[in-house]
Amino acid sequence: MRTRVDRSSPWGQRLYFEPYEFDDMMDEVRAKAGQETIVTGRGVDVEAIFERVFKVVPDYDDLPDGVLGKTVFHRDGRFEVIFSRELSDIADSDPVAHRRLRATGAHECAHVVQHGHLHLVDSLTGSLFDDAAPPPPRVLCRQESVGSFRPGGYNGEWWEYQANRGMASLLLPKRLVADAVRDALRLRGFADIDEALRGQAVEPLVRELMHTFDVSMQLVTYRLQELGILPKSAAQTTIAMEERELN
Repeated sequence: MRTRVDRSSPWGQRLYFEPYEFDDMMDEVRAKAGQETIVTGRGVDVEAIFERVFKVVPDYDDLPDGVLGKTVFHRDGRFEVIFSRELSDIADSDPVAHRRLRATGAHECAHVVQHGHLHLVDSLTGSLFDDAAPPPPRVLCRQESVGSFRPGGYNGEWWEYQANRGMASLLLPKRLVADAVRDALRLRGFADIDEALRGQAVEPLVRELMHTFDVSMQLVTYRLQELGILPKSAAQTTIAMEERELN
């Protein structure tokens, strides 16, 4: 991780992570939670990670329209995670909403891992302001519109882009995804992903990964491209798949 001064940032600084660091951070979090938090067909149990690693139980509340979840960071290191009660209620019977709720949890978990330290105030600094009102906690929200994985799609909110990168790494572990793709290609008789593309057989493979890890098609296709498994030149193929998922 690198930092530089950024006066436009809420913290006066900006963080930079190398691509491998997102995987390393989330691999470490899952390892702390235990292997049993990953179940085929149910994916990564994000709420169990919050409880086991951070000793935090996510809550549900009525949030503003378009806000799916939020994390409230306190200056002493404590934090609270709150999900949209409306989204949670819908998720009980709607697979799309269920996966959106899971993605929201992973997004907030990424904020905690990657950005939690930005909210800390050390005891020496805090002692200078004992007679003043304590600073209010900071809140990071996941809005429904924050679904893009392109840096330019965040209006300068680099922390949201990074949280989505962390979300993908948490829900779709690099090694497990590579193993799942290899097995799916072998099962279908393809030597590699290029051969599957030529045979127009990528969509069934992507859908299999969706069900294996319990995530959306958009997240799977993004992750495969990020890992270099699915060529970015296959953009039109992935857009068509995403449109079919929405419809």
